[in-house]
Amino acid sequence: MPVINDTVIGKLNPITKIAAVFALGLSALAWPDFTLGLILVVLLLVVSFLAHIQRDFAKIMFGFGIPVTVMLMFIQGLYSPKNRTALLDFGFAQLGLEGVLYAAKVVVSLLVFLGSFYIMNKTTYVGAMVSALTSVGLSAKVGYLVLASLNVVPQMQRRMAVIQEAQSARGLDASGGVIARIKAYIPLLGPVVMSSLTDAQERGMTLETRGFGITGVKQTSYVKVSWNAANPFGDAAIAGMAIVMRIMLGANSVIVGLGQGFQPVCGYNYGAGLFARVKEGYWFCVRLATCVLVVLAVLLWVFAPQLVEIFRSDPAVVAVGVAALHIQCCTVILNGFNMMGNMMTQTMGRTGIASFLALCRQGLFLAPIVLILPMMFGVLGVEMAQSVSDVLTFLVTIPFMRRILHELR
Repeated sequence: MPVINDTVIGKLNPITKIAAVFALGLSALAWPDFTLGLILVVLLLVVSFLAHIQRDFAKIMFGFGIPVTVMLMFIQGLYSPKNRTALLDFGFAQLGLEGVLYAAKVVVSLLVFLGSFYIMNKTTYVGAMVSALTSVGLSAKVGYLVLASLNVVPQMQRRMAVIQEAQSARGLDASGGVIARIKAYIPLLGPVVMSSLTDAQERGMTLETRGFGITGVKQTSYVKVSWNAANPFGDAAIAGMAIVMRIMLGANSVIVGLGQGFQPVCGYNYGAGLFARVKEGYWFCVRLATCVLVVLAVLLWVFAPQLVEIFRSDPAVVAVGVAALHIQCCTVILNGFNMMGNMMTQTMGRTGIASFLALCRQGLFLAPIVLILPMMFGVLGVEMAQSVSDVLTFLVTIPFMRRILHELR
């Protein structure tokens, strides 16, 4: 299991850390005054030194503690109904000793909870924590919920950082006052939301293929997923389509890398007003991506049986997988135009168009197609659903790109 903090604190059992968080926090909360909480805050500072995270720990404690202390001192110190002993008289209100002591107790209790949880989070691999919780009887569903909840903010931060770098490459200025920064970051919301939806879709498919949440069977058992579109046609259709999806994901990742390389070039030239070079770079990448996809499509067509057999040797699975792979090889060459159009509109700040085009292929078109075509053509409808979605996305992308390229004159 990965270790993210190779110290004495980092090597502690995750269950021990979780128990410490609740034990320290509840102790500070149950103690009649703030003294125990203050001692525990100092103790947590010592622990942060042992974990080699003292700087980050101090930042989070002071960043949270100072404003909360000021707020509670103002509210409780001046307006608490428990105030009996006046420390200062401001004319409009008196600062009461009882309110100040109560505010101090609340502040140190919150700091104990915050500090202990922060140390646990910074020194514990989340997967190890969830594994430890499930090993002592926690439900797998609850464990996954904990894992997803703890990962959502870091994942969003990493995704936002990547998109921000891409936007900075095209000349996005995030400096200035608060209003200016808010306006600068609004275009980032579309790509962040769309990539999060894509991640959620892929994560759901992964959980589905592993039988997550299925009751009545062992966790390692092979189970039938009842709501999959390919389910009426047997387990072979499900397995075959899952294999083809992974193969095509690898093929399309080549074009994603090419598009990410195009984005900085597009951004620099678009920001400098060199629109002719933007168009030249766009068409160069479209032609290159199409040529690469043609080569990949030929290779995938020729070696389709061997590729599918790498994952499963079942003849029924291979038959479905080969048929679906052959169909998708006929339309995968369109993805170069689709992908470059999406990358270009995103880099130019046309986040609405970029989000719409990205949603077309995996959402607006694929979702209804994968439900309708199987009812009309049987398993063939399942095999051709992605290809039909790619063609429709291509047809929708053409007018958008034609208008944008016309504006770059």
